[in-house]
Amino acid sequence: MCKADGCMAEIFANGFCHTHYDVDRLARAPVCSVDECGNKSHAKGLCNKHYRVQLQENKPECEVKGCTGKIVAHGLCDKHRIRLSRHGHLQTTRPDDWGLKEKHSMYGSWSYMRQMSATVPMDERWSDFWKFVEDVGERPSERHVLRRKDEYSGYGKDNFKWVITEENKDRAEYAREWRKNNPDKSKNSWLRKKYGITLIEYNQMLESQNGVCKICEKSGLNSSGNLHVDHCHTTNKVRGLLCARCNIALGNLNDDPELFRKAIKYLEQN
Repeated sequence: MCKADGCMAEIFANGFCHTHYDVDRLARAPVCSVDECGNKSHAKGLCNKHYRVQLQENKPECEVKGCTGKIVAHGLCDKHRIRLSRHGHLQTTRPDDWGLKEKHSMYGSWSYMRQMSATVPMDERWSDFWKFVEDVGERPSERHVLRRKDEYSGYGKDNFKWVITEENKDRAEYAREWRKNNPDKSKNSWLRKKYGITLIEYNQMLESQNGVCKICEKSGLNSSGNLHVDHCHTTNKVRGLLCARCNIALGNLNDDPELFRKAIKYLEQN
């Protein structure tokens, strides 16, 4: 058993277990030969930290041409060793413009358009960032933003313009004024966000219903002068345009056909 007091572990060397052998060896070891280090030497007169630094410095360089990294295994530095393991070859997998897009002043605008492409389509050509930059050019100033010429079409080479934003203006006031000056754009934006349809689709539905409610066939408009857009609350599918009373009636009966049948039976019996 280990000769250290209270230790019952098996002997490793010099009458000590492995743990107490290391403690005894460090207690007797000289100080690291590196100036002002002060730690106990681990090997070749150096502490563990400086010994590892020396080993790394003495390693040969990676065998890949032009690489100055130190060999880790199989003649390769850690970067090329991992690349070979993942891809089966040593060629770089990064594109030539790696990191350049993110630093470009137009990257934020392009990235936002890509994220919104499900709502506002973007021309396939602009899926390539550099073609996007080629078409729109540099931002004229910090106050300029990209907008569409035709609000009902997606972004593209032939459907964009630079617009100067209002400076130092209250956002709520600006929004109210914009909605007042752009009623069709405002309504189109609200319809797309709320129901997933455009103003063109709304007007087509209105025309197909002859401008009246799809249920009662009366032109009962809401406070904004429009028929309500009725949609299924489960699937979000738009079903038609209704007057305020019919729309409320559907909601009050939870869109449940069985409740409507009971209501009809009740009316017929009474």
